[in-house]
Amino acid sequence: MNDRFKLRAFYKGKMYPVGAIFYKMEKVKIGKHLVKIDELDSPLMQATGNRDKAETPIYEGDVIRVNDFFIEWEPFNVAVEYDEEYGSFRMEGEDFTGEHDKSDYPFNMVVECDCEVIGNIYQNPEMMEAKK
Repeated sequence: MNDRFKLRAFYKGKMYPVGAIFYKMEKVKIGKHLVKIDELDSPLMQATGNRDKAETPIYEGDVIRVNDFFIEWEPFNVAVEYDEEYGSFRMEGEDFTGEHDKSDYPFNMVVECDCEVIGNIYQNPEMMEAKK
């Protein structure tokens, strides 16, 4: 099954798959709820079409733990975001160098490494706090 066109949304403290979008009503079906899009606690998040090492689908807004980035470095966390300028999914967060630069690491480079989904930026914002 292709995950690329799946969507999800965060609503009232829970992450839901989007079952349908009703454009004229500006509502989405999430779980058993029909919710106005502007009442969601997050934007709609698209699946990237990739999966982590445990075969968990990776979505926009997920926090990924990168355990091995081509050579042995300390593991680091990044968040998945869609970059409209580049028209692709990118990484956001402090990397192994201590820098905060998403432009150096395209999404496809990270998913080819040993990575795992460990949360998302809505339910687990503390996972993306800078290391002290």
